[in-house]
Amino acid sequence: MVLVGYVKGSGVALISNFEQLLRGVWRPDTNEILNMSFPTKASLYGAILFTLQEAHWLPVSKSTLILVFTLFMATCKVVMTARHSHGSPFTLIESWVCHLLFGSPLGGSEEDHHHPPASVPSSPLKTKEELSEGTRKRKVKKAE
Repeated sequence: MVLVGYVKGSGVALISNFEQLLRGVWRPDTNEILNMSFPTKASLYGAILFTLQEAHWLPVSKSTLILVFTLFMATCKVVMTARHSHGSPFTLIESWVCHLLFGSPLGGSEEDHHHPPASVPSSPLKTKEELSEGTRKRKVKKAE
């Protein structure tokens, strides 16, 4: 039930992974399962909450859960829009759970745990793809 609710809630983001796989252009940096956005996380957490309520493990009526979850989502969207924020409001909870389960430091952002990419020396020569048509035409005119 959780999987069905998750796919229903974030269908477009998950279908884009499948579409990239079919085209043969899979990029891990745009994978919604590896790097979840706020709507995808919200649909996953919502699916978990509604499944727990349906299994009677969450002692809340369905209408109350719908009201609370809708108010939470609307409040988060308004606050994120007003602050021009692209972060997730779940960051605090996720860092606490990661600390509890995996022993990671509290309050650290994801960038703190990753090593910076090694700097690649830039080559003075450009490839054909980097040169635009206008640049190639100018070079031909100068050569003439």
